[in-house]
Amino acid sequence: MTDIALGALLVALTGGCTAPHYSVAVDLEDAVWRDTVLLPIENVDTMTGRTLRLFFRCEADFREDSLQTTIAVTTPDSLRYEEPFMLRFRQEESPAALQREIVVRYRSHVVFDRRGTYRLEVVPQHEVEGIEAIGINIIKSE
Repeated sequence: MTDIALGALLVALTGGCTAPHYSVAVDLEDAVWRDTVLLPIENVDTMTGRTLRLFFRCEADFREDSLQTTIAVTTPDSLRYEEPFMLRFRQEESPAALQREIVVRYRSHVVFDRRGTYRLEVVPQHEVEGIEAIGINIIKSE
């Protein structure tokens, strides 16, 4: 393989990790959130500030307006930070007949200063019905 072809392959393989947008989500069994949701975040960019937004795919009749959670972040070198976090769900009409998405900002201008996998764990204080999936969108901060 030529140096140019090898370089192009490396750029193709790593380009997704430095993209301006990254998302990961977990489906919940029976649309009930009972346990810890683990959202792994792969990081190679140790310089860019990013905005983290949690999103919740909910059943159309979901009516919770807030929920106390615990959010823990574990870095690639095993450092851990844990905090209580109140989710505030804005109730908006959705064109979707069967499900809708609620987005909650978690943090802005976050710089992941280690390469590797960060583990974001979100734990509800109590069981919540009507949530089908939980995820995180990570975008480049403006």
